[in-house]
Amino acid sequence: MRVSRGVWPILIVVFIASPARAEDPIDVTSWELTTQATYQGTNSITETALALPLSLTRIVTCEDSVNETSYDFEVTEHSARFGLDFDHEISDHYLSDCISFGEIYFQPTRYLAYSFDGVLALSGTRRFGLSVHLVDQDTLATLYQSAQESRWTPDQELKLGQEEGDTVNLLIGSPTGLLAPGHTYCLSYRALIQTQSYASHVGPAATEGYISFAIIPEPATFSLLSIGAAAAVRRKRRRFSGRMRGGASGMSGRCVAANRAGVGGLRHL
Repeated sequence: MRVSRGVWPILIVVFIASPARAEDPIDVTSWELTTQATYQGTNSITETALALPLSLTRIVTCEDSVNETSYDFEVTEHSARFGLDFDHEISDHYLSDCISFGEIYFQPTRYLAYSFDGVLALSGTRRFGLSVHLVDQDTLATLYQSAQESRWTPDQELKLGQEEGDTVNLLIGSPTGLLAPGHTYCLSYRALIQTQSYASHVGPAATEGYISFAIIPEPATFSLLSIGAAAAVRRKRRRFSGRMRGGASGMSGRCVAANRAGVGGLRHL
């Protein structure tokens, strides 16, 4: 008598791990961002709640003083950007002013490069100024400081890194440089317009401008990322060329279906 042997099924379980999220290039630990307007009194709004990305516009008024400040902050896998836009309007009332100022504290998680850009343009004649200051809190070293202020020059433009102020000019360090991982840095900024008791400070006046602080991979890392991306493109081209060498008839049904699915997918982008 033959005894049939049962066939036992074999179950193979494959675990597919989700790709780990890359660590952000910086860790923003705190900030205080103030939008202020003064005219026989002071109104202000200060942002302290951390939220990234941040896209926000604050408008603060106090009689004829109007301060509109916009924040555009973003941290991606390889870079970060802190953008500030200023639009200030004041009257000729003594000591009416608009000031946008703040501090941002952050820690890089790897070696990174930074760069500054910024300008503040005046319409009229007033005391006005533009400044930024980047400090390594661990060593108390100033990496970059640009401060300019004018009081008598009409319709002037102040750019970071220049010395165009008719009253104050301070320039330390470089607008580009490197940030070390694990260190705590403080970025402070100020954009100001104010009416003072000068004969030329009559009628309304306004300023408009921006500050941009960008963080990107330091040059060596950026080169490696570029090489890796170029290699990936070359591999993709080689695979595509290999498939096409046999002509269109040599493409399998699976390849044709995949190509059609890809074209269909593009319609939804």
